[in-house]
Amino acid sequence: MREQQIELPQTVEELQFLALQLREELITERAAREHERRELNDELAMARQQLVELEICPRENEE
Repeated sequence: MREQQIELPQTVEELQFLALQLREELITERAAREHERRELNDELAMARQQLVELEICPRENEE
């Protein structure tokens, strides 16, 4: 990616189009990142709940 040649827009219209494309990509990436963050938080909450249940289970057997 670093070796890609940078081609700057030659007209205002091309610049506006590029800006719009980049904005759309940014919105898409942010939405994907937020979705991934929510999924990971859900997985973490589930893992924490399982850990709590595993810690409680041996205590119940001791009683």
